[in-house]
Amino acid sequence: MKIQQISLTLLLCCFTLAVQARPVSYPGGWTFMQQHNVMMDSSHIHFSPTAKYSVGYKFERFRLQDAYSHAFQLNNLLHRFNHKGYQANIYLKSGLGIAHNSDRVAPALFSGIAMDWETRRLFASYSNRFYWAQDIQEYINNSFRVGVAPYVGDYGDLHTWFMLQFDHNAFQDEEFILTPLVRFFKSTFMLEIGYSFAQEDSMMANFYIRL
Repeated sequence: MKIQQISLTLLLCCFTLAVQARPVSYPGGWTFMQQHNVMMDSSHIHFSPTAKYSVGYKFERFRLQDAYSHAFQLNNLLHRFNHKGYQANIYLKSGLGIAHNSDRVAPALFSGIAMDWETRRLFASYSNRFYWAQDIQEYINNSFRVGVAPYVGDYGDLHTWFMLQFDHNAFQDEEFILTPLVRFFKSTFMLEIGYSFAQEDSMMANFYIRL
C-alpha cells in the first residue's frame, strides 16, 4: 500500500513540477502552493498587490483528526536583507476562518513567523505556527530546515537542493518529525519530495507555481 501511495504522489507531482516558496510574490503576481505531509494536506492560493504583502485562501485537511479548515490568509514581508553574498527574509503569516469535522463547525485562527537565509550554496530556515479551532484542532508547530546545493546553476537552469527538516508539534500525536528531502526548482516552478520519519511514516510532497 505504501509503495502505491508513493508512486501516486510522485506521478501527481510530475504533472505539476514546481518557484521559491515565498509567501509574498512580485506586485501583481499569483502563487499556488500544494503540500502533503504526515500531518495534513493543504492548498494555498494568494495574490500580491505589492511586494510587501499577499492575500489569499488556504484549505487544510488534518489527516489524523479527519478535520478540515478554510481560511483567509494574510502574509506580510516584515523585512528583507539583501547583501552581496546572501539574502534573508522575515515574514508574518496569519489567517482567520472556520474548521469543521463530522460533528461540529468552529471558528479558526492561526499565526506565525517564517524566516529564511540563503546563499547560492547554503540554505537555512525557521518557522512557527499557532493554530486554534476550539475542540477540533489545536497545535503549536516549530519547523527547522537546512540545505545544501550540490552545484551552483546559472539563471534558467534546473536547481537542486538536498535538505533536512525537523518539526516539533505540541499537542499532537506526531510530536517529532524528521524529513530528508530534495528540492528542484526552475523558473517559476518548484517541487519538493521527501520522506517523513515519525510514529506514522509518510511521504512528503510539495509543489509551488508562481504565475
